[in-house]
Amino acid sequence: MRNLERHPGITMHRIAVGGSIMGAVFALGTVLIFVIGLPASRWFLLGSALLGTGVAAVLLCLAQEQSSGTS
Repeated sequence: MRNLERHPGITMHRIAVGGSIMGAVFALGTVLIFVIGLPASRWFLLGSALLGTGVAAVLLCLAQEQSSGTS
């Protein structure tokens, strides 16, 4: 009988992606693959974009309020 060892597969922590424009291209490409491959993920993407925009707006308002209050 053959020795059947499982291949470890691709591990995401081994893919080196910097914080430059290529990191953004990688992230957007990954999102695009999921949106095309899983049509139900479109609603998740839309909801997370709206939620992220809302959280960013709240944090921005809080930061502006804090910086104007300490002057």
